[in-house]
Amino acid sequence: MARKHDGVDDTVNNATMPQIGAAWTFMCWVLLDAIPGASSDDALAGYAEAWNSSTHDKELYLQVDASLNKLWVAYIYDGASKTAAYQDNTIAIGKWYHLVGTHVGAGNLKLYVDGVDRATLATSGNSYTGYATPELLTAPATRITTQTAVALNGRVAEVKLWNAALTLNEILQEMRCGAPVSKLANLQAYWPLWGVASPEPDLSGQGKNGTVTGAISADHAPVGPYVVPFSPRSIG
Repeated sequence: MARKHDGVDDTVNNATMPQIGAAWTFMCWVLLDAIPGASSDDALAGYAEAWNSSTHDKELYLQVDASLNKLWVAYIYDGASKTAAYQDNTIAIGKWYHLVGTHVGAGNLKLYVDGVDRATLATSGNSYTGYATPELLTAPATRITTQTAVALNGRVAEVKLWNAALTLNEILQEMRCGAPVSKLANLQAYWPLWGVASPEPDLSGQGKNGTVTGAISADHAPVGPYVVPFSPRSIG
């Protein structure tokens, strides 16, 4: 199962996350039940100061511009707002997509969509680490840009966060396997989002369970042992 978000205020969050530095990978599967209108940012998942805050660092979102072009976006704040974006006007309701943002210390922000490297943006190499309460959450609806922020109407599954940048081969492994198999020592959180328990269990071994607000169970992403959830396991 996945977690279905209602487009209003549903979320899964944990507000006790560690600080994540310049190297990181943020990953999830998403299915849209609605696409927002023009000049909207539809937040999917993020690592931020707090729900609906204006301080944010690492996010994945769908942007619809004034001309109704649709773009997948990876975001970072490195002293200024930076985005790696890929325009795809075939983005559709009812289809699962695998999204990954990575940042390496040398200063490249990358966006991968369905296992393909779609965008790269040079950054300063910095990554904000001054959060008072760093928070991992789905559908954060933070004020990402000057456009209208829209809460997700759709499903999220398999949220993973590392304090290291994964390679393309590692991303492809994660996309196919479901349960994490790459750089396990750097894994900071893994929420399958099966929707069978509240709080939502973190299977990374870090104990960062997700508090569920409204998000209900729905069919899972097409990956991994999602029909019968496996038991939490030791990772190391």
